[in-house]
Amino acid sequence: MLSLFGQAHGLVGEGIKMNKLNSINKVTIKPILYCPARCEFCIPRRDNYRRLRANSESQMRICDYEKLIVELATLGVQEICISGGEPTLYKHLDCLVRSISLSNIKVSLNTNGFNLLNRLSKLIDSGLNCVGLSLYSNKIDIQDQLKKLDGIGAKAISLIKQFNNLDKKKDRSVKLYLYCILLPQNAHDLYQYLAFAEAQKVDGVFFSPVQGKLSTDNYYLSENNICTIEREIYEWVNNTQINLTSQKDAIFKFLDNMKTNACSIKHGVYKLDPDKPKSCEVSKHSFMILANGDVHACNMIEMAGEPPLGNINNSSLKEILYGDSKKVFDNNVHKMCKYCAMSNTILIEMT
Repeated sequence: MLSLFGQAHGLVGEGIKMNKLNSINKVTIKPILYCPARCEFCIPRRDNYRRLRANSESQMRICDYEKLIVELATLGVQEICISGGEPTLYKHLDCLVRSISLSNIKVSLNTNGFNLLNRLSKLIDSGLNCVGLSLYSNKIDIQDQLKKLDGIGAKAISLIKQFNNLDKKKDRSVKLYLYCILLPQNAHDLYQYLAFAEAQKVDGVFFSPVQGKLSTDNYYLSENNICTIEREIYEWVNNTQINLTSQKDAIFKFLDNMKTNACSIKHGVYKLDPDKPKSCEVSKHSFMILANGDVHACNMIEMAGEPPLGNINNSSLKEILYGDSKKVFDNNVHKMCKYCAMSNTILIEMT
């Protein structure tokens, strides 16, 4: 997920001084490596997590996370995103959110909403700042089909409506963003999707094509799909009551880039020239830690099942972040980078 709070700043500690370009803004932690949804484009990650769960002794405890949060705070981390798997199934989620918040770090939650309805109020009280809800369609049946989980669509829609009914003074400072993967199966419904999001007063919508090297082309966008997406989003932009003056250029550039790169996007490739850029800025400002202690430089590498940079059960976080493996990764394009959709992602702010 994209960072909603992170800001670059310097890091000074224990003899290490970093400039703003290399500071860590955001860390994603994944305390649970299980998700009840069965999205087909998540098969590589799901297979990976099944293997990692097999070794239960390596799973981090809540006391381990509390120590980790203190260390991350000393590194100047601005935001911690709790993801998964499905993080609302993690039994210590409330405690984890509270520990992060008490460390003066913004805390966000990346979820499909599976078990959030009953926990939302307590999580807000614990200090939750933001929810990123995975919603591929506002049509319940399509959401269920894409997630391959009956009832998940109804839960997501109910959660959105619950957010809209939150006490405006006490609770509505908690932001709600929708994350929509652009797929052939939802391309023709995006006008209705955006109109729904606007009506429900969500804070914004992230759009991105599916990422990863998949075994099937069923979820990659065809040129016709991209034309449909352009038409649907243009129609909403021209009819919305939201003032998009400052966002229109970015939205139109996003759509133009998709059209320009349609021939590669239909194969799930988003960077035509792997030598440009020579490195990725994302990994220089963020990283993720899995429930077993594995540290990965980015979402794409973790999804692909590539070897981690290290494991905090075996090495200190400082050794991993400033070790040779991280330096090599930061200054080179990885073979999986061309399957990363970060360069084709747009946030449409609605509030």
